[in-house]
Amino acid sequence: MIGKIKRSLREALMVVGSICLCLLAFSCNHKSQSDASPSYQELMVGSWVINADVLGKRSVTEVFNADGTWQRGENSDSIQTIGRWTLEGKDTIRINETGIRVGATYDSFANAKIYVIVTINNDQLIYKDGDNQIELKRKMN
Repeated sequence: MIGKIKRSLREALMVVGSICLCLLAFSCNHKSQSDASPSYQELMVGSWVINADVLGKRSVTEVFNADGTWQRGENSDSIQTIGRWTLEGKDTIRINETGIRVGATYDSFANAKIYVIVTINNDQLIYKDGDNQIELKRKMN
């Protein structure tokens, strides 16, 4: 009788141990909503400043909108490049330039560019265009 009780206890402990291991594995692989960090897509949205000679200016603003539209240059700038952006995979940005506005004149064209994200967080975006590394800082309004 005692042997039967010991065997039942051993089996029950093995089941409880297996359940604990499953729960531990599940909690390690699945973050709660509050622990989840923002996705690259969420981090990309907003205005970023490039400190480089672009379009004849010492710094230029790039805007990535949540609806997928994109522009280089602000509305007040005399030259703006306009297009759409998408995130392909985890770390690749595709920008499809669709036109350029110079003053009141708008010319449409098609030019796709692919960039690989090196670093992205709330304050900084670094991506590579071939061998060139481009650093942008979040624009504070």
